[in-house]
Amino acid sequence: MSSQLSPATTPLTSTSSINERSLVEPAETTPLVEPAETRSEPSGLVIGDDGLARPRWAAHDPLLRDYYDTEWGMPVRDERGLFERLSLEAFQSGLSWVTILRKRPAFRTAFAEFMPDVVANFDDADVVRLLEDAGIVRNRAKILATINNAAATVRLREDGGLVQFIWAYQPDETPAPATYAQVPTTSPESVALSKALKRAGFAFVGPTTMYALMEAIGMVDTHLIGSHRRGTSGVWATAAVSERVPRCTE
Repeated sequence: MSSQLSPATTPLTSTSSINERSLVEPAETTPLVEPAETRSEPSGLVIGDDGLARPRWAAHDPLLRDYYDTEWGMPVRDERGLFERLSLEAFQSGLSWVTILRKRPAFRTAFAEFMPDVVANFDDADVVRLLEDAGIVRNRAKILATINNAAATVRLREDGGLVQFIWAYQPDETPAPATYAQVPTTSPESVALSKALKRAGFAFVGPTTMYALMEAIGMVDTHLIGSHRRGTSGVWATAAVSERVPRCTE
C-alpha cells in the first residue's frame, strides 16, 4: 500500500493534505445514550439481578453491561489500544456508543486491528474498501481522519509516543459524581488535550470527545458513587499524584 492517497481517485483526499474541508467534524454529542431505566435509584443507578449497581446506559443491553463491567474506565497504556480507543471515539461522534461497540469487530478487521503503521499507509484502494464496508460507519471524513491520525501517532514516537502524550493530561483529581447531573462532559484538561492533539496533526479530537476518551481509559473516574465499578481501575484508588505523569494544562 502506498503512503499517500492519489488525487486521481476523486473525491478522496490525500492524507498529506487533509484539511478542514475534508474533515468536517459534526457537533460533539454526549457519548453514551441511556435507555429508559427500570429498577433505578435516585442517583440514576440501576440495581441488576446480580445485586450490583450500574448506570442506566449499562444496565440493560448485555453488550453494554459487559463493556461497563470489564472495560470502561480501565487504564489503556499501549499505543495500539489507545489509537483504537481514539479512533472509535471519533467514529462515535453523532452516534450512540452501542452502535460502535456492536461494529467494533468489523472495525478491527477493516482497520488492520488498528495498528498505526499499517493504517498510516492505507491508500485509495483501502479508502474505497472502507467506504463499501457495511460493517463499519462509512463516513468519509472519519475514515480519512483515522488514516491521518495513524500517521500522526507514528510521528509522535519521536516525542515520547501517543500514550505519554495523552496521559500527560491526567488531572490531579477525579470527579466524584453522585448523579448524572454532576458528570462533566468536558474539563480544562480535555480542552488542553484537544488543542495539543490538533497541533500535533490529529482530527476529530474535540474537547467532548477527548473527555469521553479520558473516561473510557481511566484518566478520570466518573463512575457514579454507589456503582460497583467506582474506584476499581487502580488509577485513582492507589496511585498518588506524584506517581503519575506530570499534568499538562494550558
